[in-house]
Amino acid sequence: MREAISRTMADRMAWFWMIFEPIAFIGVMVAVRSLVMGGGRHVAGADFIPWLVVGLLGFFLFRENMMRAIGAVDANKGLFAYRQVKPVDPVLVRAFLEGMLKSFIFLLFIAAGSLLKFDLVPAYPLGAILDWLSLWALGLGAGLTVSAAAAWCRRSDE
Repeated sequence: MREAISRTMADRMAWFWMIFEPIAFIGVMVAVRSLVMGGGRHVAGADFIPWLVVGLLGFFLFRENMMRAIGAVDANKGLFAYRQVKPVDPVLVRAFLEGMLKSFIFLLFIAAGSLLKFDLVPAYPLGAILDWLSLWALGLGAGLTVSAAAAWCRRSDE
């Protein structure tokens, strides 16, 4: 609960940036592709805007899971006074929280895309959910690895 409040309510603009960053990034990528490729609207038979939205939101899920895990152990050192809390716990909590936030934002994008007549609803929803969870797990694994490496580097510097 503490992690969720600090991630979403610590800054007034936290929710704005969580939604605006992917919109801005996708807007820039659409503009660049439109400028470079001209009128090409398809990528391997799919409309490129929904393809780009799905790909970039998956990338953001992986990136945030990996990058937020780096500082999780140091930020929660005070909790290690409790025997039940292990150093892996803050990393798992941050990865879970990021997965839930990015899934919520992805659902917002699907709803907005449906309103704008973009077909973002997958043909095989169960497979898409499995792919999303696999990407989340890949980010979690990378985050755990990077977190352990960062802790080891800090320890060797001391």
